[in-house]
Amino acid sequence: MMLRLLPCALLVGSCLAQQALVANIEVEDWVAPSPSDGTLFVAAGSKIYFRSSHGPWTSWVTDGTRAGTRPMTNRPCYSIVPFGGGDRVLTSCDIPGIGREPCLYDGATFQLSVVKDVRPGPAQGMTSGQLTVLDDYAYFAANEPVHGLQIWRTDGSEAGTEPATDMVFTGLGTIVAANTALFFVGRTAATGMEFWRYDPATGVTTSAGEVIPGTGSPIGLMFLTPFGDGLLFQSLATGSSTGYYTDGSTMTQLPAAARSPRAFTDLGNGVAVFAASDTSNRAQLWRTDGTAGGSVQLTANTNSNATIGPFVSVGGRAVFPASIGSSGSTPVELWTSDGTAAGTHLATPTGAYGSGFFPKNLVPVGNEVWYAASAPGIGNELFHTDGITAGLLADLLPGSASSFPEDLADAGNGRVIMNTRIGSPTPIPTISDGTLAGTLTLVTPDFSNGDSFPTNFTQCGNRVVFSAQQHSFDSYRRVYVTDGTPQNTARLEDPGPGTSGGSPIDFRRFGQVTLFTAQPSVYRALWRTDGTPAGTYELGGALVAEPTTFAGESLAVFRGHGPEGNELWIADGTPTGTHLLADINPNGDSSPTALCAIGDLVCFRANDGVHGTEPWVSDGTAAGTVQLADINPGIGSAGPGSMVAVGDVCFFAAQGPQGAELWRTNGTPAGTLLVTDLNSGPASSNPDDLVTAAGLLFFSADDGSGIGRALWVTDGTSAGTTLVADFVAGNSLNIVEAAGTKNGLFLILDDGTGRGECLFFSDGTPAGTERILDLGPSTYGGFRHPTLTTILGGSMVAFAADDLVHGMQVWVSAGTAASTQRLSSIGLVGAADISDLAAIGNSIYASVDEEVNGTEPWRFEVGATQIAFTAFYGDGCHGATSPAITIGANGTPVIGDATFGIELQGADVNTAGFLFYSRGMLSQSACSLAIMPPIEFHSAHVVNAGITTTAPLPIPNHPALAGADLFWQWAMLHPSPGFVGLFDLTGGMQTHLGF
Repeated sequence: MMLRLLPCALLVGSCLAQQALVANIEVEDWVAPSPSDGTLFVAAGSKIYFRSSHGPWTSWVTDGTRAGTRPMTNRPCYSIVPFGGGDRVLTSCDIPGIGREPCLYDGATFQLSVVKDVRPGPAQGMTSGQLTVLDDYAYFAANEPVHGLQIWRTDGSEAGTEPATDMVFTGLGTIVAANTALFFVGRTAATGMEFWRYDPATGVTTSAGEVIPGTGSPIGLMFLTPFGDGLLFQSLATGSSTGYYTDGSTMTQLPAAARSPRAFTDLGNGVAVFAASDTSNRAQLWRTDGTAGGSVQLTANTNSNATIGPFVSVGGRAVFPASIGSSGSTPVELWTSDGTAAGTHLATPTGAYGSGFFPKNLVPVGNEVWYAASAPGIGNELFHTDGITAGLLADLLPGSASSFPEDLADAGNGRVIMNTRIGSPTPIPTISDGTLAGTLTLVTPDFSNGDSFPTNFTQCGNRVVFSAQQHSFDSYRRVYVTDGTPQNTARLEDPGPGTSGGSPIDFRRFGQVTLFTAQPSVYRALWRTDGTPAGTYELGGALVAEPTTFAGESLAVFRGHGPEGNELWIADGTPTGTHLLADINPNGDSSPTALCAIGDLVCFRANDGVHGTEPWVSDGTAAGTVQLADINPGIGSAGPGSMVAVGDVCFFAAQGPQGAELWRTNGTPAGTLLVTDLNSGPASSNPDDLVTAAGLLFFSADDGSGIGRALWVTDGTSAGTTLVADFVAGNSLNIVEAAGTKNGLFLILDDGTGRGECLFFSDGTPAGTERILDLGPSTYGGFRHPTLTTILGGSMVAFAADDLVHGMQVWVSAGTAASTQRLSSIGLVGAADISDLAAIGNSIYASVDEEVNGTEPWRFEVGATQIAFTAFYGDGCHGATSPAITIGANGTPVIGDATFGIELQGADVNTAGFLFYSRGMLSQSACSLAIMPPIEFHSAHVVNAGITTTAPLPIPNHPALAGADLFWQWAMLHPSPGFVGLFDLTGGMQTHLGF
């Protein structure tokens, strides 16, 4: 059959939403962005950037509207400077796998890109977060192996990011741009820590003079301020801190009488003012022209508690708060100075607004200075001055209530951006033109973005259950059920009263119900739910269970704690069917763990108090619960590690006479065997990272040959245990995450080639092991751990990752670079966070914070995309004498693939198989029809060339077929059929056509 013979309309299923918020469960928490103290607002083009302490978000961008206010990135970023024109800024960010490096952010496209990985690898190239712009370049301190510690520059391109000077320093400090030159603090062996000058026109770096000649270093090089063609600063050379000026060649000391000078401010007329302490430690106002003779004290303050500054320059005058007078109770008022004693006076009439005026947060706006201050009957509001007189600008919260403006910054066009508490108990960014009508809080003060932190997504019949937190003030979690839509998302019965306890965890699908454990009071008990309040209740009555591990399909075997201690328990989903299965260690705890289900058996490790911790098996009866082997004879323990099922075999690592090696068991003592002594003799290969994929077991181990820990694969035999890949030559492999599918193994790891964490795929052969996704430059990782999840019945994987372009999103892969694609497009670029992925049918459920609704449950439909995949569902059945048969795919159903086919696996030779298809899924239960009527016959096949046969299904090269679904199932004639006395059946398989 060719797909083109079917009408396209019959192939295309209903259109599903590719991504959707399941429900906004937590809606009562106020968690609006709250910029931290000292927020720095930076205007660039039509955008304004600022820092925030809200959640993981550290940098934000706004266009001056609520809708246009969004997180810039979820990475720690430091200095932000306008650069390159338009809405672009240069910033320094800490990027996982790359370190702290210069990054460019475009506020028009909301995209962050790494300019250059100055020091390749995870070590940071930039030694601080500071960026200083001079003309067309930004300068910063960086250290990398080739050039050492130097001043670098960037024009915003990788090629244009290079060392600015060939001088190597042992330490670098503050960098300041003054007129046409760059001044910076640098340490060399010959000069100690001193000032240097860099001339971009000549590329020459020279000493800007030494505070302490020779190799000595001055203390406290502070308050570096550009002034004219040079720099004013404070330093401690001998005895006390004094002021200095350097023009790049000559260092001049200001009068020693001006002690601890600070807040240097250039008035723009060849004069600067600053505050300093006199010999009586009283604050005084000074002026300077950069020379000792041109430095003059302007005030004769006798108030020992006086404060002066900081200063703002406007119209050739300095405006500043000060408490200058003769009394210790002199209030802080607004002052102004033109740099002369006569021109230094109050800008606010004394007592005009009471004694508690306290002006602060001054910022120039046009020809004025705006600032915050307090006044009786007005509150803490917005004031302004022209440098001569001052007054109220706007009472943003009329009456005596206060808006508390702070962190004011010029937003352009006669506006300021600041933090206020208008309609909020915490500071929120606000923009204002100085009028009530022109004042807008940039974050809507509503209660819609709390966090419910959903997790434990588990299938329950045809719905999904999960746990979530309903109230921010109540850490107690509840159990919810959903069909993936807000209207059908509801809370089930609470597994515990009050505001603490409950804590439902260990969710596990068990037939048509879900089992989980909860702690309603002082113990943890086993619960079950069918997705209804009435069907959600505790099992086992007085059972006291520790966090459990379940195994088995028809019976849940788990570790429970009762009067007998930590022993093996069993449950069938009913209260009466939950009980102790076996008291393996009558004199203590057997602590059964690492449960592994194979067929009707459950293998695990336990300690009977006689033989140590060894492998055991149970068939669900006390008599059928027995030790499989005493691998480490006597009271010594083999300590079996994690047990992993591959078909009807459980694999595990255990310590025996051959060291710690790989073992296997089929659930019988005779079938419990050493797979291979990989590191021969008593030495250990220490198998770890056991994962089943493509019917094989993948694991990491060290065979003692000198290659270190590498990736291996086995079919369960010594001859079939082979090396897959030595990813990190000569070093040990470190697998960050791994997930197995029907086609092979997916791995996230760093192979040491300088690419950082990448996604790899392996079919179990060296040739079939390759890197399929590298998210970013250099050693950038970008993967969210742990999220690598097998989906679609074992056909593909999903994971959360950030490619530095689209932010954190959900990705899927079928094992090739072409099939590795971004599935979602949620949130604001660089701002989303995704965790707790769970695959349920064709859906991926996850806990998502897209910075609108808080951390809430989301659903992503793989079937709503044009990504090709096959998905398996349901369980087949067979007669007593016939083998289990399964359905599979030969490749991925890609448009134009003439080689694609539907496989029949596991059938006896010389038996007849019949392949059927339909346009819908019927059931996910065992031993039933898996495809919805009307059912159409595809082809018949006789298995005569082995146990796997393939029905060809060439897919036409027709783009209109993308997104189409067909559902398939094999039936086989056999002497002892399992289905209604006629056929053996496979489960169902969905083919979703795509590119």
